[in-house]
Amino acid sequence: MNFRWGLDSLSDLEDDSDEEDESEEEEAEAEELREKLLADAEEAQEEPIAQRQDKDVDDLADELKKKTVI
Repeated sequence: MNFRWGLDSLSDLEDDSDEEDESEEEEAEAEELREKLLADAEEAQEEPIAQRQDKDVDDLADELKKKTVI
């Protein structure tokens, strides 16, 4: 009976090891994703932004300035 208990414990240990491996893999994948997102964000900040002037928006802003009571 004691021998059977030992085998059950060994199989339990193997199951825990598999869960630890999966957890480590998930952490590694999360870290890779985090690094990729940071690299993409840094690259996006370095890209020039096209600034377009919209005459309609500027005209509307001017009209609102005239009507706004401060």
